[in-house]
Amino acid sequence: MNAIDVFAGAGGLSLGATQAGIDVTLAIERDEHAAAAYQANHPGTEVLTADVSGLSSHHIRRVQQCNDGTVVFGGPPCQGFSYSNTKTRTTENTLNWLYKEFLRVIDAWQPICFVFENVRGITNFAKGAMLKTILRDFKNLGFKLVHDVLNAQDFGVPQDRSRFFLVGSRDGIDATLPTPSDESAPTVDDAIKDLPILENGADFPTLPYGQTPPSVLVHYFWHWG
Repeated sequence: MNAIDVFAGAGGLSLGATQAGIDVTLAIERDEHAAAAYQANHPGTEVLTADVSGLSSHHIRRVQQCNDGTVVFGGPPCQGFSYSNTKTRTTENTLNWLYKEFLRVIDAWQPICFVFENVRGITNFAKGAMLKTILRDFKNLGFKLVHDVLNAQDFGVPQDRSRFFLVGSRDGIDATLPTPSDESAPTVDDAIKDLPILENGADFPTLPYGQTPPSVLVHYFWHWG
């Protein structure tokens, strides 16, 4: 299975997809610094440093699809939906409508499923009207949808970080969202207290652990993260 990562950033979503066995064929990121970071993190992926709104549907369709299915995922700009934005959290913020470019990529590539990620503020933006519009637009492309707000601390990450996830599927596939873990969330202390102590100004590229990792969960987190 292969995939396109839209609004790719430094490649966080692509990392998860790769660990799930998906071949990320193409990433699209406008910011040159983020695109360079993505390429360093994912050297086997073609990275287009371009504004997705300037790419033709023909350009997107040139990517060869796999017989076992394709995926599109990405996180359109979230600043206009964020609770922390007190100045431009309005429908006049043009960034809020870039999700339509994500829709255009999906319409051009015709994947069997997609993953759309954003801040939780999108759920009640414009009194919920924006989310209703987004859900309607994806349904009109023939997808069955599931969505929820998921918190990273419920999945073994030492951070209270909530994000909205929308997953669409078709061709007989029933997508589901992950179930939060029953384990207690690791703390930042759990995650980093085993790291070696550095003096101010130290420039060592690598160092051994300062001690045995304090838990199996945190060892797993650091091994993969």
